[in-house]
Amino acid sequence: MLFQPGRVVTLTPDPNGIVWGVAYKIPENHVELVKSQLDYREKGGYSTVMAEFHPRAEDIHPFPLMLYIGTPDNPNYAGPAEDKEIADIIKVSVGPSGKNIDYLFNLAQFVRENIPEDNDTHLFTLESLVRQS
Repeated sequence: MLFQPGRVVTLTPDPNGIVWGVAYKIPENHVELVKSQLDYREKGGYSTVMAEFHPRAEDIHPFPLMLYIGTPDNPNYAGPAEDKEIADIIKVSVGPSGKNIDYLFNLAQFVRENIPEDNDTHLFTLESLVRQS
């Protein structure tokens, strides 16, 4: 099967940035294995940084976690582009993990269901553009 790389969410350095998401606690006896698998998946220009995670639940204190940050020197970094251009790429792209369209639709659904306060206009605009065709 011939793969055509698509577009994915990439965190980039931003000292004032806020990222909505989910934190996963890896059991201590699986940390090395999971980290090695993530390092393999996120190869090609990603670096790890520690950040403070603020849980939605007020009874859980913030805690440190590791993030993979993309850098422009990543050979796979596509950088910013017009929404229409990104949507056109998503429509035709497929990789080892599946169709780029499925990635986009699953991400948009996850954000709507789990992080409703995040009105990610870029994500939802891409979803709308891809669904239109």
